[in-house]
Amino acid sequence: MSETTQAAGAAGGNEPQSGFKPKKSVALSGVTAGNTALCTVGKTGNDLHYR
Repeated sequence: MSETTQAAGAAGGNEPQSGFKPKKSVALSGVTAGNTALCTVGKTGNDLHYR
């Protein structure tokens, strides 16, 4: 039974890792957000300037 438990644990361990990858791609790090009528985004993406 220990072999079955280890195999199930390995399969379960891979699923959460693949679940986190799409969440990282949602972040705007490294992506140019551009300008709007109300706000401009700095080159680093960390600073916002409101008009």
